Amino acid sequence: MDAVISYIKDVKDSSKNAKLFILTNVLFAILMGATWTGLGIIIEKTFNPKVLGTAFAMHTLGMAVSAVPVGRGANKFGYKPVLMAGTIVGAICLILNGFIPNVLLLYVINFIFGLSQGVYEVLPAPCINANTNEKERSSVMAVMFGLYWLAVVIITKTSGNFISIFQSKLGVSELVAYKYYTFISAGIGLLGIFPIMAMDEVDKKERLDVEKKKSTLVQDLKVVANKEVMLYLVYMGFIGLGAGLFCPFFANFFKNGLNLEPTVVGNILSVQYFAMVIGMFVCPLLVKRIGSVVTLGAASLASVPFMLIIVNSDQFGSAMVPVLTAAFFMRSGLMNLAMPVMYSLPLEFVEKEKRAPLAGIISLFSSGTRALSSFIAGRIMIIPAFNVGKYLLDGYRIPYYIAGILYAIATIILLKTYVKKYNRVNEDKNRESQITA
Repeated sequence: MDAVISYIKDVKDSSKNAKLFILTNVLFAILMGATWTGLGIIIEKTFNPKVLGTAFAMHTLGMAVSAVPVGRGANKFGYKPVLMAGTIVGAICLILNGFIPNVLLLYVINFIFGLSQGVYEVLPAPCINANTNEKERSSVMAVMFGLYWLAVVIITKTSGNFISIFQSKLGVSELVAYKYYTFISAGIGLLGIFPIMAMDEVDKKERLDVEKKKSTLVQDLKVVANKEVMLYLVYMGFIGLGAGLFCPFFANFFKNGLNLEPTVVGNILSVQYFAMVIGMFVCPLLVKRIGSVVTLGAASLASVPFMLIIVNSDQFGSAMVPVLTAAFFMRSGLMNLAMPVMYSLPLEFVEKEKRAPLAGIISLFSSGTRALSSFIAGRIMIIPAFNVGKYLLDGYRIPYYIAGILYAIATIILLKTYVKKYNRVNEDKNRESQITA
């Protein structure tokens, strides 16, 4: 309770800009929550699974390449214009997805949509950093991300209610109801332009420190390349390929693969965000107890059985929904539990001055492999249903099995390569510093 009071006090004492950014970030969260819940269903129903996979791959690719242009744009023009552009473009792209009849145009729109989402991936931390003091910063960050995911939970959980109301009151089809749901959410996200307009521009000296010297991905890779880095990229590649096969398509599998009602789909999807938050709180405790590498590997491997339960949840008869919900909660919590470790661990493989390019390479590589596997998933999802013994397989289910194998291979690489040297790296450093002191 004291922590909550402290958070509220720090946010209350923070600058006008910090409060306004929290508000616009929450409004954009509503837009993104509707995107993750409804957009995949709209594209699949309008076109086909193959188009859906490619559209989501383009979205992920756009987000992957956004970091540099967003950073440079914020540094050159200021945070306000870039935030304004990201908000407006994101809302327009989500709405246009409900009208576009042309496949190529759909791909272009979703690539641009990914770029706009990148604005809210890149700028929150530096924007809060520039508008808070050290005492307030951690509290404001915590409240910002907490409210973001709370907004996502609310818009996701209520999605089915919106769909049912639109169908019953307006007499529209399910597809049109999902479009209305995304249109309204896009409109709410667009309201974020008003708090942005009310912000004061951040001083140029406080903006993102973007290097003037441009370097290519190959040049950065040459700078950071060593055996540990390259093997970690292989590990991240397997994880990214596995995740991209099924994670973007949860709503599609629940809706079309398991034939669940929109209200049930929304309720199930919303639990993953609670699991993510809980997992992130549990992560430091596990790292302290069993080490960072073991935590990362164990969490990934432990998620696989729950993936198999999810994909076979219809085998549980009348208990399908509670079993599916529990398994989905556990899978989401476990795979997101060690996310901070996943991105911080490889920074130990290089000297401090090489960490920035390495972080960029890992982020781009992870997003790139997810985009590739989403493209592949679109082709897999068109496979018709068939039985192997008593188990049903189809294009929605096969990716879960492939991803489970990829996760297992990735975990073996991780544990065999890094446990001995890096599992307790922070404790070893603390011990060395105490000895030196």
